[in-house]
Amino acid sequence: MVAACVPAKVVRLKVKHIDSAQKIIRIEQSKGRKDRNVMLSPETLDLLRQWWKMRPSRYDAGAPVAERWLFPGNRHGACVHRILEGAGFGAVSLTPLDPVIQLAGPKGEAEAADFVMAMGPLVRVLPSLSAAQRENVRAALEVYFKGHATSQGVVLPAANWVVRARV
Repeated sequence: MVAACVPAKVVRLKVKHIDSAQKIIRIEQSKGRKDRNVMLSPETLDLLRQWWKMRPSRYDAGAPVAERWLFPGNRHGACVHRILEGAGFGAVSLTPLDPVIQLAGPKGEAEAADFVMAMGPLVRVLPSLSAAQRENVRAALEVYFKGHATSQGVVLPAANWVVRARV
């Protein structure tokens, strides 16, 4: 839904982060622990407005509107807490971990594309495509990875949680 924004950042969005007049989303503590702006398309803004009308408000009904979470049920892993505590675990804690993952060395866009095509959901989809379609996928991946090329290689941000709980 939000271009160039990892899920861990999306679930931390509050109303105050959406600037509908300038068509931007303010991402706090993004890559490199820096704040940045992400473009907000009219379509995404419309989806957010529709979501706002139907989102659960029981989590933050008393909070000022600007401080309300856009996706309140996912805030701080509330679902994970409920599941683990319901299963009998105690002292549940979640710590965001946003490492950088290196997929390939310098000028390794082709290597990164090969790596991604050999794992995950693409492994199931690629066999059903024609050779030309598979080459188009590979070319699109290379273009994408060029946007993440650094002097150290092709690197991508990741969004994970370290979950701790006691039995």
